[in-house]
Amino acid sequence: MIRRFLCETSRQGLRPVTVGGAHAYQYWDQLTSFLEASLGEPHARLFAEPNVAGSVVIWRAATDIDPVAATSLSEDERNRLIERFETLMGEVSAFAEQLAADKAPDRRRWSDMLKALAERPSQAPLDDLLFAAGDQPVLVQWGTRDEIATESVGALTGVAPRPPRAPSELAAAESPPFRDTGTPATPTGVSPVVQRSSGWLAAGLLWALLALLIGGIYWLLLNACAFGFGGPLTSILGNCPQLEAARPTTPLGAEPSNLQQQLDDLRRLVALSPQCTRVAEAEPAALPQDEAEETDIDRARENAGGQSGDITVTLIWNGRSDLDLEVTCPNGSTVDYRNRRACGGELDIDANQCTNRTNQTGGQVCNAYRNGQPTMTPVENSFFTESEASTGQYGISVSHYATHPDEFGGPKPFRIQVRRGDNVETYQGSVDSGGRVSVAEFTIQ
Repeated sequence: MIRRFLCETSRQGLRPVTVGGAHAYQYWDQLTSFLEASLGEPHARLFAEPNVAGSVVIWRAATDIDPVAATSLSEDERNRLIERFETLMGEVSAFAEQLAADKAPDRRRWSDMLKALAERPSQAPLDDLLFAAGDQPVLVQWGTRDEIATESVGALTGVAPRPPRAPSELAAAESPPFRDTGTPATPTGVSPVVQRSSGWLAAGLLWALLALLIGGIYWLLLNACAFGFGGPLTSILGNCPQLEAARPTTPLGAEPSNLQQQLDDLRRLVALSPQCTRVAEAEPAALPQDEAEETDIDRARENAGGQSGDITVTLIWNGRSDLDLEVTCPNGSTVDYRNRRACGGELDIDANQCTNRTNQTGGQVCNAYRNGQPTMTPVENSFFTESEASTGQYGISVSHYATHPDEFGGPKPFRIQVRRGDNVETYQGSVDSGGRVSVAEFTIQ
């Protein structure tokens, strides 16, 4: 199956539901795999794949059928889609309740994650969040609630929001849920403020006493070991015997009668002092190499068997019509289905090749295809090697050679990706049957 683009939604005013400290979006792979193993594939495919990109979320669905927004369906089709969705969602919710009653902690965690799927923005109509891939409903913005919500919003199980309570109910709710045993009496002559102040004063005194105790211990240790002023700990610690033994026999401030003796004393003192350990210099760590992020168009090209080069131009569209990718070289020649190799480039995929077409009002209609049944997920791809390609400016165009009879009428939307190493540029457009449009340009120097 091909991951197909559904829509792009803003994150402004919304926040994803968290489960175990992580956003529910992060569990999409595990949740869908768990649902497929427990309930079946239709339940797993009910939830679109989220891809967070800054302030927006890009939603995709893995399907061989071109998804259609519920708002673009007829009323009967939309009602059938919603009925199918509510049936599947009801089974997921019932399964979540079954897991919640289990004593095993792992099963209860699965229940929490499945319940997170049922969250959606309270202001968004269900029609705006549903897509149809055939008879399979696909939901976007699942696991999301309003930013200002302080409790879980209404789930997708048909539970209506709680109506506002009457003033009498609010007054009853504000009453304490226990009997009034009377207000405790305040001791005579002592105000509540004085009581609180005396508590803080006692705490302050305790901290002061602790600081004095620590300071006294430190002074006794310093007196006994460093300065030798005498004291109760001097006899215990012995005035640091190592330093006492190393103390110079001749005062440093006096005239030295024997300079060599004084130097020897200093050397012994240095030898007995703590030595710094040399720290080995660490080898600089190799920086991780950034890998180019794979896009859905990259995956479509790979699934179709297309190659990539220094510059790769890929065309995708939905449906059985025959569109053609054309790359015009600096010398005027063209890499297309008629001339697959030119100016250091090659067209290695040509999908939905129409072999017989007729001209009708509104465009060309295809009557037969080279490989029999055309694909619903066509891809065309050209790639260039810079060392072999001609220098200069290249032009990218799309031609609509012929339309499938079931798709006749109106322009055909498409997308083109130009990948140059890690740099990726994507273009969108549409072309009428029998027409041709210029899309983009690139330069090889």
